[in-house]
Amino acid sequence: MKRNFFVKACFFLAVFVSILLSACSSGSSSSSSPETGAISPKRVSISGLEASEHLGYSLAIYGDTAVVGSGAQIGSVYILTKAANGTWQQEEKLTSGASTTDYFGCSVAAYEDTIVIGASDYGDASMDGAVFVYTKSGGSWVQEAVLSGSDTTGGDYFGTSVGIYDDTIVVGAWGDGDKKGAAYVFSKASGGTWSQTAKLTASDGVAKDRFGVAAAIYDGTIAVSSFYDDDNNEKDSGSVYIFTGTSGTWSQSEKLTAEDDATAYAYFGNAISIYGDTMAIGSRNGDRAYIFTKNNGSWSRQAKLVPDGGTVSDFGKSICLYDDSLIVGACTDSVSNPGSIYLFTRSGSNWNQDAYFTESAGKFAFSVALYDGAALIGASGDDEAAQDAGAVFYYNE
Repeated sequence: MKRNFFVKACFFLAVFVSILLSACSSGSSSSSSPETGAISPKRVSISGLEASEHLGYSLAIYGDTAVVGSGAQIGSVYILTKAANGTWQQEEKLTSGASTTDYFGCSVAAYEDTIVIGASDYGDASMDGAVFVYTKSGGSWVQEAVLSGSDTTGGDYFGTSVGIYDDTIVVGAWGDGDKKGAAYVFSKASGGTWSQTAKLTASDGVAKDRFGVAAAIYDGTIAVSSFYDDDNNEKDSGSVYIFTGTSGTWSQSEKLTAEDDATAYAYFGNAISIYGDTMAIGSRNGDRAYIFTKNNGSWSRQAKLVPDGGTVSDFGKSICLYDDSLIVGACTDSVSNPGSIYLFTRSGSNWNQDAYFTESAGKFAFSVALYDGAALIGASGDDEAAQDAGAVFYYNE
């Protein structure tokens, strides 16, 4: 089941049509109609793809650099750079060097000249997991560190989700403690060494909640989901836990849920993205996305978004927020079904769906990333290069 997770790693991906928007607090809906022709994503040309590579399993953008992860058992990550004309070009390919299953690239994140790559099954088949940190030096990406949790063991799947902000990294390990789950925080010292500074768990977590399946960080806020949490006595309705702090001191401050919308198997929190004082949360089986905003240190729901047009099933599978723009992916686990992306923008406290786009490429919208008007969309089941080789599409606002 773990291969169905996106992470996030929009964690600056870590994502717009008149929406059927049920507003909470101050949010409201627009009356305009969504446009299908407003955007037309183009395929990124990537050489060397192999069958079952599942490129586009994870995505992240920072500036003119994009990180594209695969979902292959022995994984890989492709680095793309954006040209002046807005197109994306292949720059480099990274691997862990493992000869056995590692799922290197199952999650990715980027911040300035640092990229973070999760390998949830790394460890000689023990499935402890690991996280690889790279920095750019002399035009190439150089491995700076390989991170592991202080107490991780086989089956923890450390690295399922990753996020980075400044000199702090958060890593999800949903298998910790009989799948109760945990998240680990690492900080970079002035000398350049990364070290674990905290281990986070849910205050009310129980076995099989899978805390850590998605995680995001922005400034002094970390969000970690337990999308198998049985909130409001609804099985697997899901929840997101908020931690605040700096350096090595982090404490749980809130727990977010779908509130009155909590339903069984909605998986609230399967994808998370934070930008400033705004957080977007996907609920893929509920076919909804939620916007929360922070006021006076407390998070409250601003809007509930539901799709208008396109492929509605699994709306909220992937999500990414940048400033007042949001992209939400709808992607089922079936390669034969087309996927869709939905583009929203905020005006005041209102979120308006501006456009949507549907593509027949396999598992289109499995992952999404957005940065300053540039968007990437992963299609991890695309067959154009080879069966299940995957693909990446782009568009510019």
